[in-house]
Amino acid sequence: MKFFSFIFISLLFLFSCRKDKVKTIQPEGDCTEEKSFQADILPILSNNCSTSGCHDANGQSGGYIFETHDQISQNADKILAAMRHETQPLMPQPQGEEQLEDSLSTSFECWIEQGKLDN
Repeated sequence: MKFFSFIFISLLFLFSCRKDKVKTIQPEGDCTEEKSFQADILPILSNNCSTSGCHDANGQSGGYIFETHDQISQNADKILAAMRHETQPLMPQPQGEEQLEDSLSTSFECWIEQGKLDN
């Protein structure tokens, strides 16, 4: 009986002390490069969201205007979810496109993570 107890305790000790390999989860995009509101973010929204009749001052689609830093930063999480088609209605769909390129939504996500700077 002592032999089996010794084996059991030894095995328990052996397996409890091994290091588990932890898989590192990489972020969806590379956010090491600072995103500029004027150079990176505003062009994404100007070309895809605040176009004529959509989220511009004239269209105000869904009650949203995305032309200024304040308007965009206050709604950033909603905009990102729409870009990724996580909400209804599915947006953006300018010029008949189904969804923005992943690189554009990733840039927008990085800008959010970097503090939604007005730079």
